[in-house]
Amino acid sequence: MACWFAWRAQLFGLSNPAVYEAQINLDQIYCYTNDGYEDEFICLPSKYKRIDLSEADIERLAAEHSAAAKASQERQQKNVMTARKAMEKAARGAKRRAKAKAVPGPWH
Repeated sequence: MACWFAWRAQLFGLSNPAVYEAQINLDQIYCYTNDGYEDEFICLPSKYKRIDLSEADIERLAAEHSAAAKASQERQQKNVMTARKAMEKAARGAKRRAKAKAVPGPWH
């Protein structure tokens, strides 16, 4: 995911994209949000290291991340549709059972 953000920065005219790694202590975290269902932290690490990646590596890894994210989203949408169909089928069955109970048979 970091490569995706680094690659995306080029779209805004920023050159020399980079990805860094760092060990973060709790006192170095200034803000946390999960807006948009993403865990995001704003922090100021005392030490960090640039990962040795070429622009081609960053672009390739960003594309891999995008493809994986798209596949995950498609699986989630399929699961939602499957669950929705199952709930609709269960509701139709419940209506039929309720209707059958409401109609008195010849034995009443």
